[in-house]
Order: sequence, then structure tokens, then C-alpha cells
Amino acid sequence: MVEYTGTLQPFLDEIAAGCAAEAVAAENDCVPNDAQVQERSHDWRYAWNLVTAEETASWLAARFVDLEDLTTYILHQACRELAPAPHAPAPTVADDVLPLLWPHAVFSGDLANYTIALIYRVLACTRTEPTPGTSLPPDFSDARFLTADTVDKYARLDAGYRQCAMATADDAECRRHLPGLRRHFMSFRLAGATFPRREAAREALLCTTADGESLSAVCERSNGRYTEFTARADELAVGDAQRLLSAMPGEYVGPIAAADGYQAVEVLEKIEPVPDDPVVLCQIRDRLVHNRLAPLIDTHVEYLIDLQ
Repeated sequence: MVEYTGTLQPFLDEIAAGCAAEAVAAENDCVPNDAQVQERSHDWRYAWNLVTAEETASWLAARFVDLEDLTTYILHQACRELAPAPHAPAPTVADDVLPLLWPHAVFSGDLANYTIALIYRVLACTRTEPTPGTSLPPDFSDARFLTADTVDKYARLDAGYRQCAMATADDAECRRHLPGLRRHFMSFRLAGATFPRREAAREALLCTTADGESLSAVCERSNGRYTEFTARADELAVGDAQRLLSAMPGEYVGPIAAADGYQAVEVLEKIEPVPDDPVVLCQIRDRLVHNRLAPLIDTHVEYLIDLQ
């Protein structure tokens, strides 16, 4: 599923960027020390609710990774923030990048996200009467890499999921749930100044709030990139979305995470979700399906990891 949805190459790009950032940090003698890595490791464990060393060791072993893999991941993330390297797309095959793919997917949470998405599709298919021409659920045991057959399997699996989703909630039902989920689908029209480092974004924010300087002016005299864009609350980190929801048009917020660094943003407009927006309706429908099927995950799903 990861390859089918087109996300394998971005994983490799992120890993390559981490390796390059570590090399730049080493050249500039600013590699994070052990204490800084340990602090970030503690934050990572806290986010995953891993309190004790025993819990952490068990969690790592269950996913075929170890503390050395975690340290490498944390180090690369720290180096990307402290000494970001120019972006260079990762090659399709690279001996120094591919071994880091599995640990990166595990520690970033992306593997869990894609696994859960796939599980919901399998569960939905097992609870739905097959339509003509479908085979539900398909067998993915031999689907290691993307082939025409695995694309067909995923397409049939996704069709079964959509059939279950429409049976769970039609458009009218989704609209009835929109008021309760409104905050998740609020959109923001933003003006943003993007910087490779968090501290630079924080300084830009101070220039706007304390000195009255515009974000575009800050970017003109610095290495920032000024853009205007629209973002939706459920596409942002929870903390960033909450701050934007609390802000009024004309107020500044930051630093918030961006794909290539950190941003200081000005809220230009807050846009209410449109009841007939097909993207919003699809997202609401997915939430309702997940609420229906979530109890089955704890009782009917077993994870079997085979890296051979």
C-alpha cells in the first residue's frame, strides 16, 4: 500500500536529507551531543507512551528495530533542524539509504498510519457483501513490491472499503455530522514565511509582533521564503491547528511545522467547511467507518512482520 499510494520515494528523500544534514553538521562541528539526543529520545518515547526502558525495548523488538536505529533516527531529525542540508532527492536504490527505510517508517509513525488504513479496508471488506467482479478481501501475502497484480488487489480492496463506507453513511448522514466535526475541517488562508530552522521562524514572528514588520519584508532581508496558501485543520499537527483555530484574522502564529522547515504565519482568513465539499464528506465518512470498525482491531487483528 505504501508503494501504491506513491509514498515510498518521499520516505527515501527524507532519509537522504537526514544523512546529508548529519554530514553538514559534522563539517560545521555542530552535531548534537549525547545529552541533546537523549532529550529528544525522551520526547519521542513520551509521544509513543513508552515510560520504562523495558516497555521501550519490548516495543522496539516487536518491530524489528533497536536502540541504535532509534538513535540514528533521532540524530538525523536533530541535524535537519540544527544544520539543514540542501534538499537532494534520494536515488531509487542507495545502499546507504535503503537500510534506514524500515526504521524511519516505524519511528516516524508513517508505518502505523498506513497499516491502520489497510486494516480498515480489510475489515470493511469482510463485513460487506461482495459486488460482482470483486474478490474480498484479497490476499497480500506475496505483495512485497508493486506489480500489476498488487495494484489490482489494492483497487479491489479499496472498492470494497468504499462500498462499506457508502453503506455506513450517505452524503446526507455525513452532512448531519458536520457541525460536530466542524473544527477539524476549518480552512485557513495564510501568509507564511518559511525558514529551515525553528529559531529563524521564531525570530521572524518577533519581528512582526514586536516591531510591526510584515512577513514579506522579513523574507526580503533574510533567507526566508514568503508564500500565501490555504491549509485545513486536519492536515496540520494538532498543536498547530489548535493555535490557528484560536487566532483571529490578522494575528500571527508560529513557529509551525512545514514540509521543508518551520513557518511564521499570518492568518488572513478563516474559512468554514462547505457541506457539499466532496473532500469533507469523504473525510467524515471515513471517520464514521473507523468508529464502527475500531473495536474489531483490538480483538481480530494480529500483526505478523516478516522482513526476509
